[in-house]
Amino acid sequence: MEVALPPRVMEQGKKCYRGIPYCTIGIVLGIVSGTIEFLDSRWLGFRVTLHGQPNTWIPLLWHTMTWSGIFYLLARFLEQRLLAREAAEIIADQYQKLVASQNQLLRSAKLAALGELSASMAHEIRNPLGIIRSSAAHIRESFQEADPNYKACEFITEEIDRLNGLITSLLRFARAKEPIFRPADLNGILQRSADFVGSELRKRDIELECYLHPGIPETTVDEDQIYQVVLELLLNASHAIGSHGRIVARTSLAPAPHAVALAIGDTGPGIPPENMDRIWDPFYTTRPEGTGLGLSVVKQIVERHKGEIRVESPPGRGTTFHIRLPASVADEAERPDELRGPN
Repeated sequence: MEVALPPRVMEQGKKCYRGIPYCTIGIVLGIVSGTIEFLDSRWLGFRVTLHGQPNTWIPLLWHTMTWSGIFYLLARFLEQRLLAREAAEIIADQYQKLVASQNQLLRSAKLAALGELSASMAHEIRNPLGIIRSSAAHIRESFQEADPNYKACEFITEEIDRLNGLITSLLRFARAKEPIFRPADLNGILQRSADFVGSELRKRDIELECYLHPGIPETTVDEDQIYQVVLELLLNASHAIGSHGRIVARTSLAPAPHAVALAIGDTGPGIPPENMDRIWDPFYTTRPEGTGLGLSVVKQIVERHKGEIRVESPPGRGTTFHIRLPASVADEAERPDELRGPN
């Protein structure tokens, strides 16, 4: 990977202090120092004669040139040191980006292989599960509710329903549906999600605060998929808190042009630093009842919308997910006919 140094490093290798090159400053300081030393020597009584006559210019020129050379070399040394430090910082930054790109490629390859395997296995498992469930439900009708066999059959059907939910999540992850772009209101999506989870949060004494930016523009997204993202993050935050906490959701204008942003933060315990790179991996979860597919699906959906998602989690200070979505993610060629502009 070629390291691209900025123009200020590549130009002439010159560093400046408030617009003045260091070498120029060094020469000026040398002239001033040489002049002061010359005047000091004159004050001490030192004189230089040429052909028996007092001479002023030769010692003045000698002092100023000597000190100018010394300060020039010091300035060049400082300049080169600063340039080397700046180049090292740029190389380190490029290296970090390279490592991140390699990790992303490995994750993408892993997800692709997992998707193919999941899709093939899910169909093979779902059909026998359906037969087992219907058989257990049919057998359950032969017993009274107080009979232990009735309870056993009920347990079988409940576990099969749980497994079926896991298979559904696998299929959703493995065969992600292509977004259908339509104009949507991010404030409305957040409010809809908050209304859906509100009653459950209140039962667990979790306060949900939503701050909706009044001037946020419409974004062209698949509303159902973005609703799934917001809902998953709200539920994830509630699971992290457990009970007695607070979730803050906020929409805003993103720094990038024509973009909107969403932030969802919680007062939970946060994510340990050693786990930060693993939270996007499929099947990684810290909850015994979790599938570990929620955040993987969230990241997949956001990236399909040409957006960005990142997480902040200072130790012991909760977790905040930040999402940025373009106000228009579909090119004209990709948009449905009814959303295209006139030819």
